[in-house]
Amino acid sequence: MKVIAEEPWAWMLFRNYDGALYLTAICGTVGLHSVDLRLTENEAADFADAGKSFVEALAGDVSHQPSKYRERHIAHFTDLPGIKEAILNWRSQRAES
Repeated sequence: MKVIAEEPWAWMLFRNYDGALYLTAICGTVGLHSVDLRLTENEAADFADAGKSFVEALAGDVSHQPSKYRERHIAHFTDLPGIKEAILNWRSQRAES
């Protein structure tokens, strides 16, 4: 698993070794939580076409309408193998730049 893009305090995009894309979007105002989901094939294709602007729009939609994505939410996403390491690696690379 590897982080490939981020907007701090808004969203983070991951790519798994099999090419699957996962989005973590921050939701809420006072009580923050995340909605974590795997991008569909269509969403992945849209990301390939539009890049970061597509992810920003999708993350915004997830953030404003989290209940719309509830069925796709991956519970305990950050506990999956490789997620925490990917985040730490991403953060350390950003700190070095």
